[in-house]
Amino acid sequence: PFARVTVLDSARASLDWVPGEGLPAELKPLRTVNFGLSSSYHTALMMTFLGVPTYLMGANAYFSQKAQLFQLPPIEQFLADPDAYRVDVSAEVATRQAWIEELNARG
Repeated sequence: PFARVTVLDSARASLDWVPGEGLPAELKPLRTVNFGLSSSYHTALMMTFLGVPTYLMGANAYFSQKAQLFQLPPIEQFLADPDAYRVDVSAEVATRQAWIEELNARG
């Protein structure tokens, strides 16, 4: 059912990432996808922060609290309109940026 599938090694990109250098080149294609499917909470969280509607696959009792961020409907409903499940994290990003600036100001 998918026209194209791309696999990215986000673990390798994370290991090679240097703070302050922006999004690693290997991960820039994530900004162009229509939606993400992940069985990893951290990958799903990263994609959400990149503005990608993301479905956390296999959400179980262990992930139930974490999965609340993703507002998960049944998978069929998500696939019918992924944009309806895009999570706005702009307030969290702004809060984090202010905290980083405060830390940097302290020297």
